[in-house]
Amino acid sequence: MVHQFELTKSQKKKARICIEKGLLKEFESGIERLESIIKDWRTTNADNRETYHKLYSTLTNFDKKISKQYDGMTGSTYLFILVVQLREGHITQADIDEMDEIIVEKIKVISSLYK
Repeated sequence: MVHQFELTKSQKKKARICIEKGLLKEFESGIERLESIIKDWRTTNADNRETYHKLYSTLTNFDKKISKQYDGMTGSTYLFILVVQLREGHITQADIDEMDEIIVEKIKVISSLYK
């Protein structure tokens, strides 16, 4: 059974604001991973080449994840993106609860399909 989740213009605006908040949190998480690699490099005197490749690989993999999730984002994917952000901890239930009640309910329906 396919569910159609159409959002109004105002609902899409609220969803985009929440998605942006989650995306910024994801960026922060990625930067913290890179920072951790650099910190280890400084404290352990790790090999420069190995550390560079580790940084490059981490950033590349992170970029692929971000691209896969957000490139081509349209209004019809907003709710699914919010579900993923919520499950990964980039947004909170409180962020979702600030939206229209109908959006909150739709997110619960989609989330229940992935448990």
